[in-house]
Amino acid sequence: QGSEAIRAGKYFTRKGFFALSALNVQAACDSRKRFRFYNIEHPGSVHDSLAFTRSTLGDALSTNGPLKNGMYLLGDAAYKSIPNVLTPFEGTNLPIWKDSFNFHLSQLRINVECAFGMLINRFGIFWRGIRSHDDMFLPALIIDVCMMLHNFIIDTDKSQKTE
Repeated sequence: QGSEAIRAGKYFTRKGFFALSALNVQAACDSRKRFRFYNIEHPGSVHDSLAFTRSTLGDALSTNGPLKNGMYLLGDAAYKSIPNVLTPFEGTNLPIWKDSFNFHLSQLRINVECAFGMLINRFGIFWRGIRSHDDMFLPALIIDVCMMLHNFIIDTDKSQKTE
């Protein structure tokens, strides 16, 4: 993770606000809400699908081909053109089978949203912006360390063991 020089345009997020510490954090988690993959290399202005395809996981999928045994990653509509990622059908008034697929996909995909919620609630440093004067190295490092600690806490919590 190299440092990223601050340029205002790069940190104007897709959601329409300016934040010096806006980073696009790509992540995949398991059913226990442990982060199994994450990438913190792009500013918040980078679209999710572009950040994913430039990540190590995105690169591995494009280089090595499909996942084994009919496995897929689950994503939202931002990832619709990426091989090996199941995304919802677009539109309204869908046939019942497509609507059902979308419902069940969202029920599974919600794990990553919950994992981020747990991460933010667990570490107070995320309750406000992380200040960084010169680059994005420090905020990315903080996120990286907190994700590792989040996984460690889940792995050592005997009350949550399901394996």
